[in-house]
Amino acid sequence: MRAGRAIASGIVLATLVAAAGAVAVSRVDPGAVRDFLTDAARQATGREVVVRGATELNLFPSPTLVAENVIIGNAPWSVSPDMARVKRLEARVRILPLFLGQLHVSRFRLREPHLLLETDHKGRRNWNFEAADGDSGERAFLSQMQSRIRMVVSEVQIVDGTVSLRRGKRTRTIRIPDLSAYGDLARGSLAVAGRGAFAGRDWKLSGNVGELSTLLGNEPYHLDFVLSTRGTRLSGEGAIERPLDGTGLAMNVKLSARRASDLLALAGSDLELPGSVHGSAVLGDVDGIPRLDSIKAEVHIEGGHVTATGSVENLASLRGLDLRVNVEAKTLAGLGRVVGVELPKAARLVATAKVRDSKDRLRMEELSGQLRLRGATVALSGRIKDLVAVGGVDLGLALETPSLAHLSRYLGVQLPPVGPVKASARLSRTRHGYKLAKLDARIARSEASGELFLYPHRKRPRVVGSLKSKRFDLDPFLPAQAQTGSTRIFTSTPFSVEWLRSFDGDVSVHATTLQVRGVQVSQARVGMSLKDGQLLFTPTGKLAGGSFKAKLSLDARNVRPRLAVRIRGKGIALGKVASQYYKTEVVEGARSDVNIDVAGRGQSMSELMAGLSGGIYVAAGKATVNNQRLENLSGDVVTTILSTVAMQSADEKTTHVRCGVVRVLVRDGIVDVDRTIAMETSRAAMSTSGTISLRDEGLDLGVSLVGRNGPSLGAGTFSGLVRVRGTMAEPKIVANPAGIAGAAATVAGAVVTSGLSLIAQGLISQISADRSTCRTALEIAHDGDSHDAAFSHAGSRDSEDFDSATGPRERRRRAAQERSQPAPGKRPGDGN
Repeated sequence: MRAGRAIASGIVLATLVAAAGAVAVSRVDPGAVRDFLTDAARQATGREVVVRGATELNLFPSPTLVAENVIIGNAPWSVSPDMARVKRLEARVRILPLFLGQLHVSRFRLREPHLLLETDHKGRRNWNFEAADGDSGERAFLSQMQSRIRMVVSEVQIVDGTVSLRRGKRTRTIRIPDLSAYGDLARGSLAVAGRGAFAGRDWKLSGNVGELSTLLGNEPYHLDFVLSTRGTRLSGEGAIERPLDGTGLAMNVKLSARRASDLLALAGSDLELPGSVHGSAVLGDVDGIPRLDSIKAEVHIEGGHVTATGSVENLASLRGLDLRVNVEAKTLAGLGRVVGVELPKAARLVATAKVRDSKDRLRMEELSGQLRLRGATVALSGRIKDLVAVGGVDLGLALETPSLAHLSRYLGVQLPPVGPVKASARLSRTRHGYKLAKLDARIARSEASGELFLYPHRKRPRVVGSLKSKRFDLDPFLPAQAQTGSTRIFTSTPFSVEWLRSFDGDVSVHATTLQVRGVQVSQARVGMSLKDGQLLFTPTGKLAGGSFKAKLSLDARNVRPRLAVRIRGKGIALGKVASQYYKTEVVEGARSDVNIDVAGRGQSMSELMAGLSGGIYVAAGKATVNNQRLENLSGDVVTTILSTVAMQSADEKTTHVRCGVVRVLVRDGIVDVDRTIAMETSRAAMSTSGTISLRDEGLDLGVSLVGRNGPSLGAGTFSGLVRVRGTMAEPKIVANPAGIAGAAATVAGAVVTSGLSLIAQGLISQISADRSTCRTALEIAHDGDSHDAAFSHAGSRDSEDFDSATGPRERRRRAAQERSQPAPGKRPGDGN
């Protein structure tokens, strides 16, 4: 009975207490609670806090305070008026503490909360509050809350929430459809579980956190979490010493990602990058600003890896980044995808650098590395001011390679096999390409300095610039010459011109010395223009005491390239040119004027010469030939011809030349000679007629000789004829010159009996009557045209055909009359 009464009494007491609690709860004014909370929050944060919806206190199934459409205002500088919005806030309260004037909250539930965390361009953050009374906002708010509200929370739940992260004009949003913290209060911690989406990827959260009363008591607050999404895992373990002050953070964090692309996606990049990422760091703070120390990260990329060590001073704004980065790669394909630039696969890179941030940009400084390519090595040094946009590039480059051809596969341009190459320059970024400043290059026997601009992103890469050189040697870039002892002068080795179709360019070179086939040009200025496979080369300068200018154009658009050459020279000492070419002094003097205008098509020098058309004009003055040196270079055939022409003994050491003229037209590889190759020595005069075939290098030339006897040349002093056949490499004398001393009739007979039909008796008489074979060669017309008319049109014109020199009949007749009359003011035999 007593037990029953006790039970009954207990039930009655509980009922009375419940009834009394219900009455007490019913007397609580929700509006008063709302006003208290909003006023305290407004004073603590300095922000407007408004509850626009209903505020109520529901009794069943348990007392719950409900507020709808709660809004917290934003910082004055923000364009968004609201920092936080909650569609519905529910706080479960306990009954008995209400009798003591306290509000015990055991569970929070937030439905459709939205939080905006914002940083502007000045670095201001909207979660930095300023209290209305000037005290610390967070501290003022919490001091008021702790005196009236006791948080003993066993469950926190967020449903359909979002967090927006805005930095400048860029906003990213984290979706939180479900996040809850729950657990045993006796253990002093809550288990955390949640899911959401960020950057188009779902994530999951798990771990443990301290109880909220510990947080509100500003006591050390424990954190242990794991955040994972698509093979990416971020974990952390540690504590916050003073959570309400936001200081004393000490947490070890680890990051791993099976695919670097997934990690980059979280950072807002859609770059596809294979490889894995592993890293660790210590998350701490300085004056409440979170930072990362002891960073150790390793990124495994295709064919290599990148390691980084260092720190981040301000993790919230991602400022104060200071990393030492080391790169080792057996191929650059993976690294190229990182920076968005196509890099060669067949290359090895070893490099170190510091990566820092400045003015919201990632900078690379103190770069030092070496890039090893197939057949080439590039040393790197310098910095990049904007690593993400690859802007502000300032790199030192030092290149070494045995041949330019080794660089073809990397530049996408077919370069000639010329080397060795050693070059250095400073590489910087321009609006449309790159600049190579302080360029210092040595290629084979050439050296140059200056600057170049590179435009690699056009339809064809383009190079523009200006260079200065003390020595610029073109020989390595020219087609190979025939080997010594070869039966042909013009080689059949194909030209390598594909590289001319690979890029465009416009480069000028000022060279102290320009060398071509051993011949040196001083004070040279060279313009080089390449466009759509058409090369224009325009050198000018001083040559052997004279001056010259030239224009070379090479059209490499077709299978058979077209080469056109135009050369104008004045006062050039051909003896000095020959000495430079042959490396020995063969001829002394021979100051000359030169006019060459030829063009042809072909894939090799022999094919080009076989189709050559144009004109060649050389007029030389006095010269002395060293017979012995000439024989050493060309053999006894040439010296025999020369001694015959000069009417002197083969034992004589020198030949004195008064003048020499070469004035011929070339059509389709055939050189027509009609008394237009002439020479006069101190003893004789020579005139040549016949043909020279550039197609097979054949010779068929008749040489008419006139001996000098006193001041005049007459038929009685005519000495003989010779004929030269064979090839340009191996010329042969057909007629025996032993009977040189015979009379004109005897010589004429020798012409007939020897079958020398090329030169007729009329031609012999004409030459015999000539006052000067050099003058005849200069004045004789080609098909009736004068010299000026014959050479007024160039074989190097855009038209491939060489203009015919045929003129009106009256002009031909007048030219013949002029040739038959002595030139006024000149004595016979004066020469040129």
